[in-house]
Amino acid sequence: MIQLALSMLAATSSIVCQAEKMEAPSDSLSAAQDSIYKSLTLQEVKVTVPSKTRMNGDAMLTRIVGTAVANAGTAVDALAKVPGMMTRNGELQVIGKGTPIYYVNGRKVTDLTELQRISSHEIKDVEVISTPGARYDAQTSAVVRIRTLRKQGDGFGITLDTRDAKALSCTNNQWNSNLRVNYHHRSLDVFGGFTYDQNYLGRYATRVTQNTFYKQRSDEAGNAVENYLPFAYRQDGTTDLSQRYNSVNLQVGADWQIDEKHSVGMKVEHYENLKGVGDFLMTNNISKCDALGNMAKNDYRLIDRLLSNTHTDTDHSRSWLANAYYLGKWGKWEIDWNVDYYQTNESVDTYTSEVSEIENREVNSLTSTENRLIATKLVLSRPLGRGKLNFGTELAFVNRKSDYSINATSISDSRNEVEENTYAAFVEYGKMIPRWGMWSLGVRYEHVDFSYEDALASSANLSRRHDHLYPYLSWATRIGEVQGSVSYAVKTRRPNYRNLRSNIEYNNRFTLSTGNPTLANETRHEVGVNARWRFMALSLGYLYTKDGIYDWMYPYDEEGTVLVSWVNFDKPIHQLSAFVNLSPVVGIWQPNYTLGVQKQWLSFSLDDPRSATGKREVSYGKPMMICNLNNAFRLPTKNEDGKGAWQLELNSELMSACHFGNAEIKNWSWNLSCAIQKSFLSHDALTLRLVVSDIFHKTYNNVAIDLGNHILTQTHILGQERNCYDFQRLTLTARYSFNAMGKTRYKGKGAGKSFIERM
Repeated sequence: MIQLALSMLAATSSIVCQAEKMEAPSDSLSAAQDSIYKSLTLQEVKVTVPSKTRMNGDAMLTRIVGTAVANAGTAVDALAKVPGMMTRNGELQVIGKGTPIYYVNGRKVTDLTELQRISSHEIKDVEVISTPGARYDAQTSAVVRIRTLRKQGDGFGITLDTRDAKALSCTNNQWNSNLRVNYHHRSLDVFGGFTYDQNYLGRYATRVTQNTFYKQRSDEAGNAVENYLPFAYRQDGTTDLSQRYNSVNLQVGADWQIDEKHSVGMKVEHYENLKGVGDFLMTNNISKCDALGNMAKNDYRLIDRLLSNTHTDTDHSRSWLANAYYLGKWGKWEIDWNVDYYQTNESVDTYTSEVSEIENREVNSLTSTENRLIATKLVLSRPLGRGKLNFGTELAFVNRKSDYSINATSISDSRNEVEENTYAAFVEYGKMIPRWGMWSLGVRYEHVDFSYEDALASSANLSRRHDHLYPYLSWATRIGEVQGSVSYAVKTRRPNYRNLRSNIEYNNRFTLSTGNPTLANETRHEVGVNARWRFMALSLGYLYTKDGIYDWMYPYDEEGTVLVSWVNFDKPIHQLSAFVNLSPVVGIWQPNYTLGVQKQWLSFSLDDPRSATGKREVSYGKPMMICNLNNAFRLPTKNEDGKGAWQLELNSELMSACHFGNAEIKNWSWNLSCAIQKSFLSHDALTLRLVVSDIFHKTYNNVAIDLGNHILTQTHILGQERNCYDFQRLTLTARYSFNAMGKTRYKGKGAGKSFIERM
């Protein structure tokens, strides 16, 4: 059950709405910036650059080189300070859109830890696309494209960095180190990398209370009861989660620029979880109430005490990803072709020991999962009628096998296989119309064949097909100093493959979990309005969600057991959002402020035996307010080129209590952090950065989930008696670069990213 509440917490960081990118022709500002980039790269001189953020169509393009953001640390640190982006409990988000898809020099990022391996001073600019067009998968809610600086010259380049984040009041610790090597000779780039991660969570402690309400259908003798008397079970206790895992990531690849018009490349990545162990300790008091009046008085009688200890051992968790690409120009035609192969294997042993006053249990289970994906994407482009035409296709073939075995007689084993084949075609056309601005129109067609088979329960087998069109329209213009855009797009969200299982899995004696093979895809209609004037930006958005996919809890029996599953909401969700960003430059001070609000409209008439009618109206409409204040101070230096300067930062993230989906965040959350950074040696080869986050220990969330006949509350345990997951951390990062001329020039964009995420 705690896993459900934690997933709700993660979801709270996904706020709503905004707008998208069109292919706009380069203007004089772009040319001026490129000239400055080249000057910065080749001459290493201090220059004054134009405004760091502008609109490119209806996307936000932010220059990083030459600003305080270039000294933020890693790419993750830099992205958190880019207009249109923010962090929520350590996770990067596009404001109003949630987690984006990332591209680095045109190559799709499949491992987000790669962003930790890129230094912020290597980044040229960042483009935030909040409503991607038809060329992107219909599930893609936002795209962030990162371009890096490329130094001239041949030879080897080496970058070594290490990062250690320690919690100040408990034993949580994250440490990673990575080595990158690059060799460039004429038109050939060869690159490789090695990363080691060690993550230790000493204790994550919460208090969880669950109330489940029933109507009595039979007496103790089994005879039917006419008046359906209400009764309730309560689970009240604490949970403690600790885990440790070590992993490595290896990558190697090459890029060959055949000539000015053609390039090819290939990249292989391997991830290996060396060891992953976790322990989940739950103490629960089980109480029962037999009368409605006693429920109102909160008068429950204790019937059992449960101590449950679950140990998980993850072995043989690994993945392989291979990508190959070709980029070429043939006359007026441009060709962009990518092929991906992705495979994962994982085996998880779970051992649960339960001690109670009624009975003791020893439950052991084994879950083995194997995923395979083959995907390809082809994009063809050419000028047409003073505009640009893009069209192409994307194919993805997924196979997932999962085996689940358990020694509990009340739960069945399963051996299921999922196959999903997706065939997509898309077309986009963009044209600049004098005095009418830049127009872009596109549509994406997707055909999906899906099958689910359980070798041990053929009655659960399912086969279905989907055919959908996803249109896209945007308009962007400039009126004086004001840049603006309006966009509309239809998107979807598909359930991940695990959520489509039909078998029931054992969490503890009072909590079971399952999937739902009949889940429909979620459909989203997005409208965004963006405007920018000098250092001020405004984003307005509306989101209409049909068949929303959310987890739900049901009474499984009349003994207090709860079943966690997944549903499609039978009512649409309406959401409005408004965000303002201010990013001026005042001498050594470079602030980046984001203020916004998001509100959803959602209500249900839910079963509740406590009500005279058996139903109760539950609304989820409390708005979410955001206030992020990032301040960077670049102190003067005696060096004319600006090298070796000190940088100080004071950053604040504030989020209000709110509703998100069917969950309520009960408290305000505040993360105040500060940082200091200094570079040393020639060309700033050595950089040290020290960060203290969550200074006042206010970064946590208390959650409540009201589902009518089941109510769950989760409260973080703070104080000296019990430790908790701690965002109050001291993080030290050290980076050394030797002749690091080359971020790789690899241009592979990848295919099938959304399918990999669903795995």
